[in-house]
Amino acid sequence: MPSFPVSIAALSLLQAALVALPRPRERFGWMPESPSWALVPPASILIVVFGVELLPGSADGLAWLALVAVPPLAALALGWLVRGARPWWALGTVPLFILAAVAGQDSLAGEIAATALSALACVALGWLLVSVVRAHWLRRGVYAMAAIDAALVGAELLQGPSGILVSAEP
Repeated sequence: MPSFPVSIAALSLLQAALVALPRPRERFGWMPESPSWALVPPASILIVVFGVELLPGSADGLAWLALVAVPPLAALALGWLVRGARPWWALGTVPLFILAAVAGQDSLAGEIAATALSALACVALGWLLVSVVRAHWLRRGVYAMAAIDAALVGAELLQGPSGILVSAEP
């Protein structure tokens, strides 16, 4: 496995690329714009951390949800949401999924494939969220999420739920 500084540098570059990848947002007539959508990021951390702590079996459900939701969300990002996307690009998620499943977490190739799928799924979720909430509200929601995350890290409340999530399997 790569060293910690190399891993951090690679993840930082990936995060920067994820911000630049999506095409401009759109408004949806069927989905109302509301500041309440800005609560999704901070609420998601609280619900997952404390939900897994209180109901450890829910981690397996979250693993199943990820297994089912991540590939189509990644395909949505590749086939429609990234700049210059073409529908057939969505098929690129198939080899990534196979590589992640076959190589697994014990190989660098499997980790890269799984990270790429997760990152692309986050592009899709982020794009959808940006499409239903104004930027200044979403910014506040992201700040709240970061503050909650920092508080949980500082209080050392993430180790237990993190361990449960890591051991979960679909």
